[in-house]
Amino acid sequence: MKTIVTVILYNKQLDESKTLLQLLNMDYQNYDLVVVNNGPYEITPNCDFMSLLMDKLANVDIKEYLENKPLSHIYNLILKNKCYDRFIFLDDDSTLDTLFFTKLDAYYKDNVDLQIPLIYEITDNNLYYPLIKAKPTFLDDGEIISARQDILSIGSGVVIYKKLVDKFNKLNLELFDNRYALYGVDFSLFRRMKLMSQREDFNIQIVSYIQHSLSRTTNEVNPWRHKERLIDSAISIRFYSKNLFASILRIIKLALKEIMAFRLRNVAIVLSTYFSGKHPRC
Repeated sequence: MKTIVTVILYNKQLDESKTLLQLLNMDYQNYDLVVVNNGPYEITPNCDFMSLLMDKLANVDIKEYLENKPLSHIYNLILKNKCYDRFIFLDDDSTLDTLFFTKLDAYYKDNVDLQIPLIYEITDNNLYYPLIKAKPTFLDDGEIISARQDILSIGSGVVIYKKLVDKFNKLNLELFDNRYALYGVDFSLFRRMKLMSQREDFNIQIVSYIQHSLSRTTNEVNPWRHKERLIDSAISIRFYSKNLFASILRIIKLALKEIMAFRLRNVAIVLSTYFSGKHPRC
């Protein structure tokens, strides 16, 4: 099975990525590697770490988008490569199960469209994903669930098979919603599968685990992150609410919450994003 692993870097050099360091030290090497530098600085060319990667793997490619390309656009672009059977996406700071790749191969079945790992927060070691009906849910390796269930997970560690890409192509739909740029990109895949599950069967298999530093678990209120999450919420409310009435009610509640917190500038962000229907960078 021809596999491509994509690691998304942001504000890091190659040897500063925990994910790349671990990939280099793992025995498994039956894959091509694409490292996407999503800015804001160029990767140092001809570094020793790059040489080590190229010595281990048959094909290593570096793509640079210093303008900070929307993640949805990057993911969908990678998925257009028709010569691969399996697409694996990783963030730059993930700690993988040492048997991650071995388990993917061992548990895979022909009816599987997507594999996702359990996601643990690295600081407290608590399970946060997958969410089933909004609750973190532990499932055994190899267990298969339907996309008809209310399931969500993050993008790091997601394993997409060509079968899933073909199903979305048949529906004239891209896997990731290009209207998102950062937050909401990963959830959009699961939301789209659920929406389309009346027309297609989508099977999701739980395999392995990843430890990850999750921004949602921090108590620190970062204004930039808060703004990005508001944009995510406004897009999700616009396109993934149950009906128009629910959409209008939810966007009013979101705006009122910002007004009550005296974050009046954020109200303009919420409303402009809702009516434009996309992230400002998309």
